Amino acid sequence: MFRRQMALAVPVAMLVSACLSRPVADESPATTKVYTKKQRVSTVDKIDILLAIDDSASMGDKQKFLAKALPNLIGRLVAPNCVDEKGNSTGKQAIVDSVSPAGRCDVGKPAFLPITDIHVGVVTSSMGAFGTSVNCGATGAERNLRGHLMSDERIAGIRHEDDGFLAYFPDSPSNAEKRKAPGFSPPSAAYTSASDLQAAVGQLVSKVGETGCGAEAQLEAVYRFLAQSDPWDAIEVDGNAAKYVGIDREILAQRKAFLRPDSLVAVLLLTDENDSAVDPLSARGFGWSYMATSWPRTFGGMVNNTRTDDRYGRGFTAPGGTAGCKSGEGGCLPCWASGASSDPNCKATLPQTEDPMGLRAYDMKRRFGVDPQYPLSRYVRGFREALVPNRNEEHDDAGNYTGDVRASCTNPLFASELPGRNVAEGDLCALPFGTREPSDIFFAVIGGVPNDLAVAANGKGAADAWVKILGTQGPYGDRSGIDARMVASQEPRTEAALRDLGYDPAKVVGGPSADLDWDSVRGDLMFACTFDLPPELQREPTAALADSTIYDCSRFWDAPLCDKRLAKNDGTDRSLRRQVKGKAYPTTRELAVVRALDTQGIVGSICAAKATGDPNDPAFGYNPAVSAIVDRISIELQPRCLPEALPANQAGVVPCSVLERLRAKGPEALCDASDQGRKIPDSDVLSRYIAEAKAIDPKTDIEAYPICELMQRPVAAGQTCAEGEPGFCYVQPTDGTCSQAIVYANNTFAGSDVFRRSTVDLRCLTTQ
Repeated sequence: MFRRQMALAVPVAMLVSACLSRPVADESPATTKVYTKKQRVSTVDKIDILLAIDDSASMGDKQKFLAKALPNLIGRLVAPNCVDEKGNSTGKQAIVDSVSPAGRCDVGKPAFLPITDIHVGVVTSSMGAFGTSVNCGATGAERNLRGHLMSDERIAGIRHEDDGFLAYFPDSPSNAEKRKAPGFSPPSAAYTSASDLQAAVGQLVSKVGETGCGAEAQLEAVYRFLAQSDPWDAIEVDGNAAKYVGIDREILAQRKAFLRPDSLVAVLLLTDENDSAVDPLSARGFGWSYMATSWPRTFGGMVNNTRTDDRYGRGFTAPGGTAGCKSGEGGCLPCWASGASSDPNCKATLPQTEDPMGLRAYDMKRRFGVDPQYPLSRYVRGFREALVPNRNEEHDDAGNYTGDVRASCTNPLFASELPGRNVAEGDLCALPFGTREPSDIFFAVIGGVPNDLAVAANGKGAADAWVKILGTQGPYGDRSGIDARMVASQEPRTEAALRDLGYDPAKVVGGPSADLDWDSVRGDLMFACTFDLPPELQREPTAALADSTIYDCSRFWDAPLCDKRLAKNDGTDRSLRRQVKGKAYPTTRELAVVRALDTQGIVGSICAAKATGDPNDPAFGYNPAVSAIVDRISIELQPRCLPEALPANQAGVVPCSVLERLRAKGPEALCDASDQGRKIPDSDVLSRYIAEAKAIDPKTDIEAYPICELMQRPVAAGQTCAEGEPGFCYVQPTDGTCSQAIVYANNTFAGSDVFRRSTVDLRCLTTQ
């Protein structure tokens, strides 16, 4: 779907099959095939980094580890690793200064050009209770930050742009060229020193805190900020049904300022809990009810149970599902559904041990008869599809999510222009397509997964590791092969407990662990992983902490995170203990999105394997995850290699034409520019290209844009046209980075703004 849409993007350069009939060698290969692949034709010189940070209780220690790791991420981007002729790291970073702005290495060369244009922003998991009036465990404005970048008040004292993000824009040759572009406006509060940016990013993360909403909306906050075409201003409940109201113009303004149409985008999500947000319009518009920790609705004839034990919270519990939901036999309906009232499970709402206030968003289908959360496909689409749904396309009359089949709006991540604060509501959907591709977007989750599985999921054993993390088909399919540590359970994960949760114990790897499984009296979930806290991050016992939610050694729990265990666990023992370990629950929803994104996704464990020592140690804290992120991103920043050789003639010419659709509407004469490596295409080639585009989208206005053909520059074996006249050439061998490549002269896309940054579809003959 995405590939089809991007064929109509502006600008797009494309190699068309019409050129394949041309003779290119003395003798044609015996058998041939067409190799097709998109390829970026200019260097990525800007990165937009969105940090999505869980700001709920118990996240303070993890945020401090992230604050120490992020400077290393910035450092790797602004001073790339040096690599040898095979692309392997030499263990040194390039030296970047005014003498060598492109970087220099004593041994080898920089893996990519230093990044000199960076945006860094933070959104948090606090998005309120989606239409309910409860305070979701937070106070004041911190309960609902609405997916906005952190406000001026929260990041006071840190130099930042007016819209709430940090910008890095040093004096460099590439930035000097940008300043010359008509209408370009540089950041007003930019950092020009990488070390200053590194310090500021650490300070930014330290400002997040852990007083946010306990009903975390990690995935929705990211989707709302980056990809939602018409973000709502409020969610209101009319009768019993929720509805979206208004347009959040602050999001539009922040997005327009932060997200550049030609940047590489990296999203890093830090959380120790599973995504808890609901789709408020789901379940006939009742979905909002499941975001309320105290059930806000009543039903005729159903007894409303009340939580009476502080370990489970306060307020009414929610209605469960019919008997078939847990047994797997027969139908499964929520007890409020028509026809469910006669079911023996539906005479009263759930007992407090089945619906603790803080555990609403786990195993929802089995417990409540309905899964009111947004489907994970919503977030996968947001990261890689050109089209997303507007609010009118997301649900049918029954509240079923239909956004996967009725999406018609340009995904803001793939638009060339973004609407600002004052845009008319009718102009939010049909945005012009830009040049960003899915491979320009990365989603990294540092979350609740054991270290050994996270490391394996990023390496050669990825397939087996993902089965252990999610099961054979993910969190809502066949869960055979899942590791017991990744099972969300209110009880130690014994065979009996696994069976009650719908697992076949014989198909689960491992079992209970003394460090992870404990007697929570069904008031908390078992852990995916734990880690030792350094002394400065341990929570010292105080009377105030004993009753707080940020302290995992409170009087309510006998968790294996404390310096001693309680003799009893009935909520009466107020012994104060030091918290010496951090923990995380299985974050299966976030990780399922990572898995679905394949090479766009990166996973790291929030449970640091090494929590003390030198913060620059590659094994310290979240440095392993940061290293995995930069290593994956660097692949996109390096030269694009072809997987096999092309049939070039003796002059070094390959059987390809490059067509480029220009950015601005105008006369075809713009293409009559041989000094810029362009010419007007042959009429038959041009007509084929236009016909292809119209077959995909009959409404396309492709003919309103000039379409040029790039000139091919013949080069001898081992030579390149990189420093020559504008155009492209086929290079074999290259400088050691890869065996063969299509290379574009450095000045091909650096002239007029209409020629800047294109992508190409390579369609070339190769031998079988």
